[in-house]
Amino acid sequence: MNAKMKKATFMFLALLTVIGATYGANTFTFIFNERATVGVREHIRVWLDASKTIELQSGGTFDWGTVVIGANTESLWIENDGTVSVILNLVVSASLPVGWTETWNYDGTPVTVGETRSVTITLTVPSGATAGTYSWSNSQITATQA
Repeated sequence: MNAKMKKATFMFLALLTVIGATYGANTFTFIFNERATVGVREHIRVWLDASKTIELQSGGTFDWGTVVIGANTESLWIENDGTVSVILNLVVSASLPVGWTETWNYDGTPVTVGETRSVTITLTVPSGATAGTYSWSNSQITATQA
């Protein structure tokens, strides 16, 4: 083998060695850590019927219809579709007519994820109320992580 052939053979073998090192003869391992945060989501849906076909939309109007002097009751079904158990709170509008009251029978126990809880809301109209249509705004049901 002449010197030129020896040089070409050496270069060819060197090239094979480099290719082998690049494509699997040696392995480089890159190590990294990972992290993810699942956020807490307090969220409820309010239904006007037990079969959950009529939803009261946030910002919508809950229509009591025609009420009488004294106690008037309606049922709501509150579904927890968030990611944590929640405690509910009824915040009655400051614009409720003077002398009227609104309460509910929710007992303060947490509503678990996926649970639907039935509550009864009572609107009490005082004896001095005059006939007419009344409106009030910004009543709220809040859900706070239990």
